[in-house]
Parts: sequence; C-alpha cells; structure tokens
Amino acid sequence: LCIAGPALAQADEELPPGTALTKDARTFEGELVRQTPSSIVLRIAGIATPFAIEDVETFTIGKTVSEEYRDRRAALDQDDPEAWYQIAYFLFDRGRLEQAAAETNALLARHPDDTPGRRLKALIESRQLLEDQRTVQPEPAAARERRPLPAAAAIDGSEPQPGQEANYWLTGR
Repeated sequence: LCIAGPALAQADEELPPGTALTKDARTFEGELVRQTPSSIVLRIAGIATPFAIEDVETFTIGKTVSEEYRDRRAALDQDDPEAWYQIAYFLFDRGRLEQAAAETNALLARHPDDTPGRRLKALIESRQLLEDQRTVQPEPAAARERRPLPAAAAIDGSEPQPGQEANYWLTGR
C-alpha cells in the first residue's frame, strides 16, 4: 500500500481519482481528499468517506482530469477526427465545457463535415445554456416547496374541489 505524506485538498484544487479495494473485497471509487499513514478519505458522490488503512487491501491513485487531458492532447494525431472527438468528449464528460467547446471547434475547423463533432458541439452548447440558466435564474424556494398535484394523484379517483389541500390528494381525506 503506497502512502504519501499527509495531504489535504484545498477547495479550489483538482482532486485525483482514487480507488480503494477493501480486505472484504469491496471496491470504492472517488476523489482523493486526504491520505495519511492511518487513513484514506475519498469523496464519493460528494460525501467524504474515510477508510482505515488496516481495512484497505490496495489503493491506487489515478491522473487528474488536467493530467489526463495533457497526456491525451500530447499524443493527439491532429489528422484523426475520431481521436480529437474522444478528447473533446472526455472533457465534456468531466464537466469541462469550455475546454470541450474549444477542442470541438478545433476539430470542426480541420474536419468541418465530422458529424459526431457537430453533434457534440450542439450538445456542449445545450449544456452550457442549461448551466448559464441555473446560475442566472435559480428557482425560488417557494416555487419548489408547494406545487399542485395533478388530478390523477387522487387516491380514490375523485376530482379536485376548489380549496382542497394537498393532503386530500395523498390521503383522500
């Protein structure tokens, strides 16, 4: 088991992926938050999950997105649209929308008829638009908390009456 010195991830730092295989044969994958001589902490689905070293059979640390991108970009055959597409999709899949858009634009500049590249560009633009809308106009809490249920939600099949509360729709009372 490879143990580096204590490391604590900073909030703006890119975290490398880590995979822990426990002695009871379970595999956990997440972002490596901290590694000390006595424990490993992975962020799994946004939750910091600690593992005691004595419970871990093997632990591997992967490349960060930036490191993987750098390596793929260095090996890129610029005349191969599929390889370029793979780099752009890799970035898109990891939420690097601006970098993915730049790579897709470069792909389409060299290979304007590349259909997968054009589709990826449209997908990236759609995702960017969604991200922009989320940051500009978050849904008010009041609108999220209480919404009328559809008529099909009544348990007993009855029609709604004006002024009936949501409990009626859930319980029939």
